[in-house]
Amino acid sequence: MGNVVSVRATRTIYKHASDSQELALVFSEALYGRTISAVAAISAAAGLTVASESVNASAFNDDNTGEEIPVSEAVLYTCSGGTAGNSYDVTITVTLSDGSTLVGIQAVSVVTS
Repeated sequence: MGNVVSVRATRTIYKHASDSQELALVFSEALYGRTISAVAAISAAAGLTVASESVNASAFNDDNTGEEIPVSEAVLYTCSGGTAGNSYDVTITVTLSDGSTLVGIQAVSVVTS
């Protein structure tokens, strides 16, 4: 396996334990002209459920920055569960268009209200 680069999202996601949310981890700043070809793996600590992961097939606007995220530069996934007061890291490993691997980490905190 070649070099594996890791990136951490700068913003923590906050959710309620009863919420199921579609979230995105944007890799744009770490791609350097490459694109995401596939999601190789996604995981979170026990108690937080992550599923339905996919590479974005269409451009979308980032709710935080207002920037348009181009096709194949983010991973979309559904996040549910968790225990109020706990924080979790969602780890997403992607394969890039040049065959290299990139690991992204998104912090998710579960709040009570």
